Amino acid sequence: MKNIREVLAIGFLLAASSMPGYASSFSFSPTTDAGSLWQVDGSLSGALAIESQSGGPNGDYTMVFTFASSLTSVGGVTVTSGTGTVTSGMIDPSNPDRYIVNLAGVTNGQIITVSLTNVLSSGGLKPTVSASMGVLIGDTNSDGFVDSADIAQTKSQSGILVTSSNFREDVNGDGFIDSADIAFVKSKSGTVLNNFQIDPTNRPARVPDTGSSAALLALALFGITFFGRRLRSGVTAPS
Repeated sequence: MKNIREVLAIGFLLAASSMPGYASSFSFSPTTDAGSLWQVDGSLSGALAIESQSGGPNGDYTMVFTFASSLTSVGGVTVTSGTGTVTSGMIDPSNPDRYIVNLAGVTNGQIITVSLTNVLSSGGLKPTVSASMGVLIGDTNSDGFVDSADIAQTKSQSGILVTSSNFREDVNGDGFIDSADIAFVKSKSGTVLNNFQIDPTNRPARVPDTGSSAALLALALFGITFFGRRLRSGVTAPS
């Protein structure tokens, strides 16, 4: 729903210069939500963020690049990695510091990269500005998996007013968190984000190796060497 929330945005890893005039932040959202109230800016150095909301049956999303100074022109915009098509790109007529990219056919379970070329602003010319974002519908906790944790998180917000702190659980983007969102997340359970480098803090729990394996191996090698020498020293030559 338009005007329910601002570019329900997802951050990006940016392969761009931090010099004045170049992109400083990004947002990503289902196209139907672009221009509403909430926005999460991308990070120049943080972990890749993941969009949990559906882009509808056609996979429609909007990416917004924000620059430190006004744009004069952008030579072109393309999807350079992942699946999706640029339907339009333009300098925001209400804010020349921003460049708006509309996408269609963005598939689920992928990392998509969008690149701007020949970006000219009052800060200078940048040949290429690129941003990448994960798309995994239903991954409300952004760990690269859709599982029982996401289902539980969505259930915990059911019936609660959508805000900037829980909009990720509004998976279908209708402005409510309810049984439809819970069912949507359940339908995506088991899906993963391809080529996603999992944060070690989000890895499944396992028994830690505290060094005991290496110690046992060293002990075994020592034993083989020691007793081998003893056996050899005890063997007498035949008369």
